[in-house]
Amino acid sequence: DEALGAGAPTGCSEDTLVFYRILAAGGVIIYDPAAYVWHHHRTTDAALRHQLYSYTKGHVAYHLRTWQLHRDSRALVRVAAEMPLSFARRIWQRLRGWNDYPMRLLGSEIAGAFAGPLALWRANRRVRRLGPGARRPGLSKPDRPAPGAQ
Repeated sequence: DEALGAGAPTGCSEDTLVFYRILAAGGVIIYDPAAYVWHHHRTTDAALRHQLYSYTKGHVAYHLRTWQLHRDSRALVRVAAEMPLSFARRIWQRLRGWNDYPMRLLGSEIAGAFAGPLALWRANRRVRRLGPGARRPGLSKPDRPAPGAQ
């Protein structure tokens, strides 16, 4: 789904929607503990806050997109009830001293949640404007290997 993922205003969650569609169609997803992926961890507090903001923005956009495409009401329950209650519970726990999760990180998550609907609106608008399959400038064409690729 071109409204989700890297390069879209939503930033992520295209893979989650693929998983949803596989399961909704009666498919099976298999966990392979031998599979692993190397990735870089964030090295600064600012980078971690940005990542949490982006992931939460994409999470909300994914749920709204799921509702748009499949009318799965669980998506609205997640965004409108479960997430706000979770944020409120975590704030309460932090204020009571029951956890030490930094408020600035929680604030990044909450800001991302509020940004999700606008990000999805912008992404949908972009897909309509560019058309399906449109590529961003500077990306190699699908039938040509990227520079330096074998």
